[in-house]
Order: sequence, then C-alpha cells, then structure tokens
Amino acid sequence: MACKHTEWLCLSGQGSSSLVRQTGRLRSLVRSLPSPSTQTPTLVLLLESRNGRILTADEPCTSATSPGTIHLCLDSETLSQNNPVLVASSFPVQSRRRIALRKGYKCCSTLRRHTLSGSPDNTESLIHSQVLLPFVDVFCFIYHDTSDLDYIVYCLNGWVEARKSSAIQCVLPEMLILLTEEGVRKAQASKQLLTNLAPNIVQEYCLRFTKIKKDELNSPNGRSCLRRHLRKASDRMRHRRADRSLLFSASHFMAFSEIAFDHLVLTETFDFLKASRLRNPVAADLAQHLTNFVNQVQSAQELTTFAAETIASSFLLDHFHPPGMHAFKSSEVFHALYRDTCAYVACLTVQPDRPDGHLLPSAFVSLILKTMNSPHKEYLSGRSAAEIHLATLQKYASSWAELRSEKTCFVCIRRTDDDPWLFRINACFLCRVESQVAVPVHPPTAGIGILCIDGGGVRGIIPTTVLELLEERIGLPILIQEHFKLAFGISAGFQSGPLAGIPLFSAVVKLVVALFNDGMYRAKHLERVLRETYGSDTKMLDPSYATTIGAKIGLPAATVCEPSTILFTNYNGIGEGAVRIGYDVHQGAEDANVWEVARGCTAAPAYFKPKYIEGVGPLQDAGVLQNNPLTIALSELHAVYPGVSAPQFLINLGTGTVRSPDGPQEKPTGIFANSFIMRLFRSYMSLIRGRRTWEDFRRSIKKSSVTDRFFRLDITFEGPEPKLDDVKAIPELKDMVRANEALSQAIDEISRCITASLFYFELESIPENRNGEFSGVGHIFCFRRKSDPALEALIDKLSRSSARFIINGVEIPGDITDPSFRDENGNFRKIIAFKTRGEIAISLREGRCQAYPISGAPFSVERLVAAQGLKKEGTCTEEVCRRTKRRRSVRGRS
Repeated sequence: MACKHTEWLCLSGQGSSSLVRQTGRLRSLVRSLPSPSTQTPTLVLLLESRNGRILTADEPCTSATSPGTIHLCLDSETLSQNNPVLVASSFPVQSRRRIALRKGYKCCSTLRRHTLSGSPDNTESLIHSQVLLPFVDVFCFIYHDTSDLDYIVYCLNGWVEARKSSAIQCVLPEMLILLTEEGVRKAQASKQLLTNLAPNIVQEYCLRFTKIKKDELNSPNGRSCLRRHLRKASDRMRHRRADRSLLFSASHFMAFSEIAFDHLVLTETFDFLKASRLRNPVAADLAQHLTNFVNQVQSAQELTTFAAETIASSFLLDHFHPPGMHAFKSSEVFHALYRDTCAYVACLTVQPDRPDGHLLPSAFVSLILKTMNSPHKEYLSGRSAAEIHLATLQKYASSWAELRSEKTCFVCIRRTDDDPWLFRINACFLCRVESQVAVPVHPPTAGIGILCIDGGGVRGIIPTTVLELLEERIGLPILIQEHFKLAFGISAGFQSGPLAGIPLFSAVVKLVVALFNDGMYRAKHLERVLRETYGSDTKMLDPSYATTIGAKIGLPAATVCEPSTILFTNYNGIGEGAVRIGYDVHQGAEDANVWEVARGCTAAPAYFKPKYIEGVGPLQDAGVLQNNPLTIALSELHAVYPGVSAPQFLINLGTGTVRSPDGPQEKPTGIFANSFIMRLFRSYMSLIRGRRTWEDFRRSIKKSSVTDRFFRLDITFEGPEPKLDDVKAIPELKDMVRANEALSQAIDEISRCITASLFYFELESIPENRNGEFSGVGHIFCFRRKSDPALEALIDKLSRSSARFIINGVEIPGDITDPSFRDENGNFRKIIAFKTRGEIAISLREGRCQAYPISGAPFSVERLVAAQGLKKEGTCTEEVCRRTKRRRSVRGRS
C-alpha cells in the first residue's frame, strides 16, 4: 500500500539558482498497483491557480506546501484498472500565499536532487516542459481570473520555447482549461487566450475549454463532471500514444520519468529509446564487427538475404533481449540506434557495381530496415527475440561454414568476449531482484581437478595444513579451492583456512573448539555453531562462493536404519544416474538446509546422535561405511562430465595413519581388550583410515599416462593416533605436516601439476587429414584473463623458472613473456601449428623438473573436434556458441 505523503517534485530557490528534488512518491504508487508490468497509467497534471488552492487532494499532504511543489496521487477508483489514473497537482512558484493542507507524512525519501542555474520561474518551466511534458496526458489549467490567464499564456509560450531548444520528442498532451468563474464564458476566454498565444501553439496543442463552477468543484457532481472530461481527454491521448508505441507500463513509466529528471542537468535531449539503453548501450565498436561480418559475405544475393536478415535479427536480439524491453517500433529503433552505423558500414563494404549484381549501399541499409519489420511482428506476437534470432541463424546454416573471426562473434555480431567462459548475472531474469552472481562455464576441452578429503575428527587439521602449504608452493594470488572443479569430503574432512567461504568447507578449529569447550558432545552446541556458521535458512543450492568459482561440492552421509550412503551436493545431483553405483544422490524441490546436512554428516557414532532431516530421515557420519570419498568422487566425475574419461589431477588428502607393525602383533592385555565392544571399536577406527580405499583404487587402475597425476598426501603416526576429539593435539599435528619431507616433495610436484592445468587448448578449425596425418592450428589459452592480477604473477613465475610448453615432445620456442604469447587484448594466447597421427600432447615444464600436461591434455583430434562442436553445420548458430558466446548482463530494462 502506498504511503500518505504526496510530495513528488519539489522546487526551492537558492539565490541565483534553484534546488530541485525528486522523491520516491511515484515508486510508492507504482508498487501499490496489482500489476505494474502490464498496467499502463495515465498522468493528469492539475496546474493550480496562483490565487490559492482550488482543488483539494483525495489524500493528505504535508502540513505546509511550498510554491513550486508538485504532489502526486492515485485515483483509488482506477487502482485495478488497465489504465490507472495518476493525478499530479502543481502549485505555481508565484503563488500569493503558502497553501495549508492536511497534515501528512514525510516517508518518501529524496531519490535525487539537482541544483540548476536560473530563477525558480525558469526552473519551473523547465520541469514542466522536460520532465513532465513527455509523460503527461492532460494538462488541466485552472482559469480563476485574469491573473490565471497570464500564467497559462506564460506556461504555454515557455514550453514551446523549451521544446525548440531541446528538440524533445514526445506525444504532446491535451490542454484542458477549467473555467471556474460564473461570469466567464468559453468564447470570451478562448478569444483572450488565443490573442496572447504564439501562433504555432494553437497548431501544436489541442486546447479545450470546460466550465465548472468554483463552488461545485469539490462536490460529488463537480468531481464526477471533471473526471469525465479528464477521462475523455486521456483516452484520446492513449490512442495517440499507442499509435506511436509510446504507451508505457507503470514500471517503464516510473523508470523513464526518473531518467528524464536527471536530464535536467544534461545537455543531451531526453529520448525514450536512448533512455531505454542507458544501462546497456549499443556497442561502441558495432561498426567494426558489422564490417568484419559483411566483408566475409561474397555474393550480392547473400548480402540481400543472409547478411541483411542476420543483421536485422541481431539488432532485434540486441535491443529486445532479455524480455521486458518496451515494444518500440522497429523503424524507430533502427533509425535511433543503428541506421548511421549501417550507412557507414555499407559505404565501406558494399560495392555498387558487382559482377554478380548491382547493389547500392543505401539500398542495403533500407533492406536491413525492411527485413527488421517481419521478426519484430513475431516479437510483438509473443515470440522471444532469442528464439527469433536462433531461427534466423538456423535458416542459413549452410552459409556459416566458411565464416571465421577471432575478433567478432557472428552469433550476435559483436566482439568476442574477453572471457568467453565467465558470465555475470546482475539480476534474476524471473523476479528482477538484483544480485551479483558470476557463473563460470568450464571450457569443453579443459580437464577436471578433483579433491577428496578423508574424515577424522580433529585430525582434519592435517588436510587443512597440506592445502595451506600447497597454496604457498603454487605461489599465485589464487585461492587453493579455485583449482578444483569437484570436491568431496567425509565429516571433519571439510576444514577452514584455505577452503573458507565454500559452504561445507567448515572450520574444524572453530567448530571443534566450540563443540568440546562445553562438555560431553551435546548436539545442541554443534547445532548452534552450525547455524551461526551457515545461517538457519541457507540451502545447499543457494548461490555461494563455490558457485562463483564453478566448484561442485559433495558431502556424503550415511542413513541409519539400513546404512547406505547418500550424497548431498550444491548442484542438485545433476548428471547421469547410471554410473552412480553404491550410493544415492539427494535431489528434489525441497532442498536441505546446509547446517542440517553438516550436522548429519558429523554425527559420528558414540560421539553425536544422528540428525533427522525432513524428507530424508536420520543421518550419521558416512565414515561408518567408507571414510574416503574417492570412489564417489570418480563416479560423480563420470556422471557430471560424461565426456571426461579421467581427471586432470586427483588429490586425496588423508587424516593420518598408524604405522603397521613389522612383526607379529602382540596379544592385547586387559580385562576388556578382546571384548566385543573393543573389537567393534577397533574395526570402526580402521574405517576412519582412508588409505585402504586408496590402495584398492591404485591396484584397480592400469599404468597409463594419467596415473602420475593421482596423489595421496598423508602422514604416518609412529605411536598411537590422536583421538577424534583430542583438540590439544592440533598444534602438534600441524607441526608434523610442515616437518614431513616426503610430504613437502609431493607438494612441490602437485604445485607444478596444478600450475600446468591453468592452461587449456582449442582448435582454430577442423584439422586437415592427409593419409591419416592431421595438420592444423590451435591456441593455448589461460584461464586467467588480463584483468586478473594472477595472470601477470603466473607469467612472472614461469619466466623466472624458464618454463616452456612442449607439444608432442617438441619444445615450443620463445620466452613466455614474448608478445607472441598474447593476443591483441592482452590475454594469454599462443598460436601453434601441429601435425599428428593421433594424440596432441601439450605439457608445461618448469626448469628441469618433470613436465605436466596442460588442462585436458593429452587430446585426440576427434575429441577436440567433438568437444568444440566443429563438425556441426553452422556451429555458431548453436545457442551456446562455445567459443564466441557473448556475455550478457541479465537485468530488467526500462
């Protein structure tokens, strides 16, 4: 419901200048409408008499209204109608007294304010002519006496002059002059008014007179009569606006009026079409990309069909996508935004005398405009601009085969994005709620890094410390979690430190200390900390830091009645279910709360009670079944990325293992040493050690070129292992990790493996096959773009280590800092030519150390061609358009 405060536009003098304020009153009224996106309001402006307030508002206003203030109300009888009526009351600057109104409320805060040079009189005229004139359907003047006649003449003459200087384009409103004095006749008033008006005013404005006695104005009959006159005038205006495609929804009306207010201090004239593109302007380099496209179209026939239709359709996509843009006329869109660019490009590229036909540049431009009308009609009928453009691209699938460009995306005829795999979403396309979500899309030729962490209570500090060391050894301003696309962990395997910020990577130190400082493992303490850490309502599928880096996270838990593993994920368990054997993946519309999942996954037997989750049942620590999530991680790799046969690298982090005795084991001593409970406890503790799962995995795989990318990092306890709840052992465990030489050497190897995986490879085109030998050209790219400080740090690191790329055993010449390793935008790109009879093996070697493959390598030619979609007809017609897909900000438009 709208508030009772009615001030909308406020004007006050400040010496030789004037201060103009705009409040949120219009926003408040628009939000009170049942359907602001479809209702199209009418705005009526009542210009009050200089001698005092004649009309009274339906709603209370501030206690003292200053001259120059414009109040805004909504006719309550029209609230649910398709065209609700907004009534604005303007109190002239030169009012002879302050106008006292009923007390109201100042709850609409000031949205914006501007200081303008000039007198309040001139500023008031400017507000009327530039802020209100484009939106008002009916101006209603109060003719009370001859001084009001002077004011009407002053206003109309001033507006005409203001329009001449600004050239503002709008549908001119109707002028209704309300005669309130009994002795004044319409003919007499009309003659007096026309005598004093400039000649062109009568031609431009529709002037109408009506007579209602002053004492009847505030009576029901008088109001009903005035409402009828205003309704007739506004209906005529609505028809004229509809014919010009300038009848706006309430949401667009509000947005445009706020932009028009800001134009008070701009030299540029307010224009509805240009205002609609204020936050998403036409690309500044559009001419360059149109030129790149048209230059590759060889025949006149294809210029008049394929090129003209594709360009017209791309304009439709550029202006009307995503849905929500006002349906301006296609001809006006073209003339306002694209005509000049098209004319320039046509003069550069279209040859009038061609061997295959005669085509004038002007004819080509006219053809684009004509071609744009047909898809625009489809758009008006309800088809989306994206669907229309996709159909146009598919219509000419055969024409795309020979078109190639490194600078232009031919899907949208705009530049290829600096980062074609990162998409930023500024607002939800469904509800228009603003957000800042970055969604990285994994390049189809790149590999997948996997992280698996064993469970182990407080011993989870071991993998945490290992990850901290790994981040230090890599030595780049990149958080360690950003190197993994899949990450899984059991119970306390998910830690803080380098993994802080990713839901499910919780802090063992913080959690365990909070858990055990207050007695014996009561679940309420754990649940309180989990709620504080993750929030009571945070869902597994909510946007998070993991979402922004493209990480897919999985947390296994175990059911209680008939123990089986259930996997909770931040990606709703998407993927091929056939490869998921031995566990279930939680899916469903009712997403689980993060804190509840974390609580269930930490419910180790004998330590915490199981956690009951609605729709799932009681859950406990998955360590009772398997404490190393390795097999689950590999299954999820094949389920989520079915085209990937093996991970780029796999890091399995243990939580410590007791050294096995060399000789025969001694017989346990003590009364309960061989009791059922102790034997059961020792069996359970053996499950906590994930080394067995790792050893089984290593035995099951054959020796290949990828097995040296599988790492398990763990430490061995010479004596008894720390208890799961021994918080005091944490400092000692960290020292053991940092002092372990074998672990340090392995971390060095892994750091070089991960560094190499920061690069990936793509073909430029389908390689040529001659007698079984493929020859072609491709590019080595880096995941880090020029705007990322990590790119320069990476290049500096590789330069200092004399790093070299190696393709099929041959070192690629040149220092990595050479210009040949950059593209024209400053991003990393190395062009390489190759010949092969099968695989393309590309690796990176730092100094004399072992070379490690770049992401996705080694490649087969067939897999690269399939992954990039190069075999498909009209690859660029695919909506996803892998290489050239344009990053678009999804937001509501005015």
